[in-house]
Amino acid sequence: MSRFTSSIKTGPQSLEYELPVPMVCTIATAAHASITDWNTGFLKKSEFNADEFEDVYRGHEMFLSNIRNDRPAAYHRLMADLYKEVSNAHGGHSAAEIANNAMAILDLDNMPE
Repeated sequence: MSRFTSSIKTGPQSLEYELPVPMVCTIATAAHASITDWNTGFLKKSEFNADEFEDVYRGHEMFLSNIRNDRPAAYHRLMADLYKEVSNAHGGHSAAEIANNAMAILDLDNMPE
C-alpha cells in the first residue's frame, strides 16, 4: 500500500491511507472532459486526448498542492476521506447506504446557495 501513504508523518493520522495526487487529478480531469462533451447543451462525444486537457490536469495538481502547503491537516483529511470512500465503495452497499454516506460528508448548512 506504499502508493497510498499519508502526508502526515507522525501520530495516528500517519497510519491513514490517502489517495495519491495523480489519481485524484486524473479522475477530476476525466470528469472535466466528460462535462465538456455537454458544454453546448447537447452531447458531443469526443475521444479523450491527454494533451488537450493537460492544463486542466495541472490546474487540479496546483489546487491540491496549494491545499497541502497552506493547510496540511485539511489536505490529509480530504485525501484520506477520499481514500476511505473509494475503498469502501464495493458491491454490497445498498443505494440508500451510499446516499446516506455521501450526505454525511456534505456540509449543506454552510454551503452557499
